[in-house]
Amino acid sequence: MGNANSGYTLLLANSVLSASGSTSANALRNIMAEATVNSSSLAATGATENTAIYNVGNVTLQYNVLVNNSQIEGSTRTVYGESGFRIRIGGSQMSGGPALSVGGSLVCAGVYDENYVFSTGPGCP
Repeated sequence: MGNANSGYTLLLANSVLSASGSTSANALRNIMAEATVNSSSLAATGATENTAIYNVGNVTLQYNVLVNNSQIEGSTRTVYGESGFRIRIGGSQMSGGPALSVGGSLVCAGVYDENYVFSTGPGCP
């Protein structure tokens, strides 16, 4: 699912998003946009690069991405965010590759990995 250049915050609740195959797979791709994900499952598999939630934007603007009580799966990265993205993940399972923020901020609270290893945060598994 793509969310681009929107003046609104995308609200995704009780949903299942998956992407697979090709060179790059992203279940949710935010391009200079905000999103809130609640009680949903997002998975990216089968591609060369698999990132469940991929956030790219403008370094001079601020974008909030909130994820609550969800399952996030990406073998390359669970979550990726560039400068300008403020990502907060709580009470969620993060399976696969690490979460990565390049110049933005990324905080996890009460999350666990695919082996059910719990992390209180603020770091992400």
